[in-house]
Amino acid sequence: MAEKYVWHKIAWNDYQKWIKENKAIAKKIIELIFRYISTIFLIFQD
Repeated sequence: MAEKYVWHKIAWNDYQKWIKENKAIAKKIIELIFRYISTIFLIFQD
């Protein structure tokens, strides 16, 4: 029983870590997309 609990705790910690890392990646991707869209709008405004 205790082993199962420890395993779940480790899995949860890995999951939290993975979420944090991917949030940073997702944020960068979103920033790039926004930059790309705003660049296109600037081109069409000229």
